[in-house]
Amino acid sequence: MAGRRIEMGVIGRPHGVRGLVHLHSYAADPAALPGYGPFETEDGRRFTLRWVRTGVAELTELVDGDRHVVADRNAAERLVNVRLLVDRARLPAAGAEEFYLADLVGLAAFAPDGTPLGRVDTVHDYGAGASLEIGALLVPFTRACVPEVDIAAGRVVVVPPHEIVVAPAEAGQALEARDIRAAATDRHRTVDDTPFGGGAGMVMRPDIVDAALAAARGGSADLRPAVFLTPRGRKLTQAMVREFAAGPGLVVLCGRYEGIDQRVVEARGLQEISIGDYVLSGGEPAAIVLLDACVRLLPGVMGAAESAEEESFSAGLLEYPHYTRPAEWQGRRVPDVLLSGHHGAVAAWRRAEAERITRERRPDLWAAFQRGVRETGLHGTAVASPAGAS
Repeated sequence: MAGRRIEMGVIGRPHGVRGLVHLHSYAADPAALPGYGPFETEDGRRFTLRWVRTGVAELTELVDGDRHVVADRNAAERLVNVRLLVDRARLPAAGAEEFYLADLVGLAAFAPDGTPLGRVDTVHDYGAGASLEIGALLVPFTRACVPEVDIAAGRVVVVPPHEIVVAPAEAGQALEARDIRAAATDRHRTVDDTPFGGGAGMVMRPDIVDAALAAARGGSADLRPAVFLTPRGRKLTQAMVREFAAGPGLVVLCGRYEGIDQRVVEARGLQEISIGDYVLSGGEPAAIVLLDACVRLLPGVMGAAESAEEESFSAGLLEYPHYTRPAEWQGRRVPDVLLSGHHGAVAAWRRAEAERITRERRPDLWAAFQRGVRETGLHGTAVASPAGAS
């Protein structure tokens, strides 16, 4: 680990006109960050810092023993996205079952049976948990997927998650993850910048996002729609999922920070989609939701084709209740109609329950369903809920 440096923070946009900066700390206790200084930058400059308020710091540059406070906005703007580094040897030892992410880079990776898998090329941490990039593998850094880490021996044991199955490319189904920073052009791999007009947060640059999208596509013949996951998008519906699943595939852009420059949204014709009325730290969890919803509709993925035809939202209604053995449990009996063997009566009961639950719990869906009935004159079919849906 000699000579290895650890990123302890990154300088953000200026705060005011007196040289103060917003600063993102990677220390477990941000208040303790100044004690790790002086910090080095990738171009050899040295800084100390002092917190002025939460997330806002005063920087002092050390030059030949002299101290120069960053005292104006122009100087602060030149430091945006500069990484603050310290020598690994200066940091305290990690606790039990804790690791500095930088220590994982370069470790040899093996399967549980000893089969070599390659080396850890880099570690991604987008806020929802770290992942190890090992060649073409992107493995969540969890105990289940990485059960053994031996820094001293320079090795990790990796169990790729079974939930992520990449079908053979020749079958026409594949999943490829791309790092947007690979499209960056500077030494810091910068992908964002401060917003015009001021305001909180950072905005992903249009040139970088455009280059990343171009690399993800196979050229002008690539007909896959490009989706940008954002809270301001159209709400994802089962009808949209069916359309995506039946199409040639998807290019999914996961946003970060405050969002991406609107110009690339317009230039690339990105479809803005939201998975719900709430905010996540990034688009990656939303992408998993979208991909799972689509993949389960692909031929051969689900055990029975009719399962997908009888799910919540497929007919515009929510699920009907489900029951299984025993017929009586803790004094509660299964409705008699389900034990009658009368298929017509069972279908009618399920339909009535689906309508009742939709009417009570989702007035918006019920109104849309009623409009559909009036417009088409059709009354649909009974439906069931997907596993794990809520």
